[in-house]
Amino acid sequence: MLLAEEMLLVAFDPEAGSEVLLTSELRWGLAGAVLIDLVLLGRVDVSTKADGGRRGRIVVRDGTPTGHGVLDDALLRLSTGLAGQPVARVIRVLAGANLKLHLLDGLVERGILRRSERRVLKVLVTVRWPAANPWYREQVKARLHWVLVHGEQPDVRTVAQLRLPGRAALKHIVGRENVKTARRALKTIKAADQPTGDRRRLAVMEICAAARKEASRGE
Repeated sequence: MLLAEEMLLVAFDPEAGSEVLLTSELRWGLAGAVLIDLVLLGRVDVSTKADGGRRGRIVVRDGTPTGHGVLDDALLRLSTGLAGQPVARVIRVLAGANLKLHLLDGLVERGILRRSERRVLKVLVTVRWPAANPWYREQVKARLHWVLVHGEQPDVRTVAQLRLPGRAALKHIVGRENVKTARRALKTIKAADQPTGDRRRLAVMEICAAARKEASRGE
């Protein structure tokens, strides 16, 4: 499952099918998550001074399709015009391309969510996305719970999920009774996000930072 899909599952109430977020930051987090999956798959990278050019630019390392439509659409866009652009600009472009809807439709096609429409006089009023199979959401929450409550060491993908904008409120992930513990864990995770020699981790953290910056603009 894609990182962006996991973020969506936690961001939506499994019964009501509506978002549990209090902000509009999710689209920036989803765009960052798509880039991060491409980084972890070895398809793209973020340039550094060692590359001899300008740092902080998206670089395509391998244009081979991944087999997932959302990732391959993004990879194609990167390969045909967005490569070489600053991370923040790429995130802005990806965030505006109906990304959330494409991800939700994909989860519906695989039987993880279902689309529920409410119409008045044949006019579509609201669309909700309740869980068709809640097992997937519970698996994501369980992994985050082990990290935030029980102190399990997170991998870089999980760190990204917790550091990207649009993360669901902690009470929806670990329960109200564990919020204080989870906040302390988040502070520890944030403090540990220091530069290392791991190039992919550096790229992931740079993408997270750019996504948070875009979200802070409030657009």
